[in-house]
Amino acid sequence: MELNQRAYELAQIWIGWLDTRRFFAPPAQKDTIAMMMGGGGKGEPDGELSAEIFAFNLAVVSLHADQLVPFIAVYCRLRPRPVRVLAEELHISRPTFYKYAHLSAIQILADTDGIVLRYRQDLASLGDKHGNI
Repeated sequence: MELNQRAYELAQIWIGWLDTRRFFAPPAQKDTIAMMMGGGGKGEPDGELSAEIFAFNLAVVSLHADQLVPFIAVYCRLRPRPVRVLAEELHISRPTFYKYAHLSAIQILADTDGIVLRYRQDLASLGDKHGNI
């Protein structure tokens, strides 16, 4: 299976978004994503702030670790250890690891699109209630 290009591009933008996020809120507890990203200290980031990236973030963090780790390793290219080792830690084969990554990408994109659609519907609904769109 080849990488889903849209998922890959959003994942690359999302990585920058994660760095930018720390300027808007106190630091979060170290979780799976933070541990895979490692240390920082790169200076001030300039990540894109958009509804789509926020929705993408919600979709990614809603994944179970068995789906999240393959997605992060394959689409974000964040690998603290080789894929073979990560797959072994999840008690799955290497091909299954890649299959989970691709299936997770499809699920993330569907969830992202659903969240953005709902956001736009809510905005339109608010505009209707206040007499402006």
